[in-house]
Amino acid sequence: MRRILNVAVRKKLCPVNPCAGVEFPVILKGLFRPHYMTSSEQTKIEEHAPAYLRNVIRIITETGLRVYKELAPMKKEQVDLAKRTVFITDSKTPTGVADVPLTDIAVEAFRSQTHLLQFAARSLPQLIDSIGGDVLHSEILVSRHCPK
Repeated sequence: MRRILNVAVRKKLCPVNPCAGVEFPVILKGLFRPHYMTSSEQTKIEEHAPAYLRNVIRIITETGLRVYKELAPMKKEQVDLAKRTVFITDSKTPTGVADVPLTDIAVEAFRSQTHLLQFAARSLPQLIDSIGGDVLHSEILVSRHCPK
């Protein structure tokens, strides 16, 4: 924009460049440093989180799944606790699919989540069916209708 207005000033189409005195932010590569959550920080968050979110936090930190692309659309058929894996159908891998191994903590979080969803299914079967059974959206339902 500044360059266009400079040309307009040189060609006498505009008396002055309104962008001349504006300092634009400079993007410096290497200044952004992500914060990696420590185990003590994670523990503090989990202590204050309801059970369904505690499970999500543990699953994300243990597996590295992307929340909106991999965990949110996940169906229960993609989780194999016996083989301790999760099958991702839309992955960033070259083939587009991935089997993600599960740690003991992740397996326990999926089991706990399943228990919460079974409680909700017994209490609210029509609502569980209406959301299609995907893992993350079911958690929202559980949070609204299940004890903490």
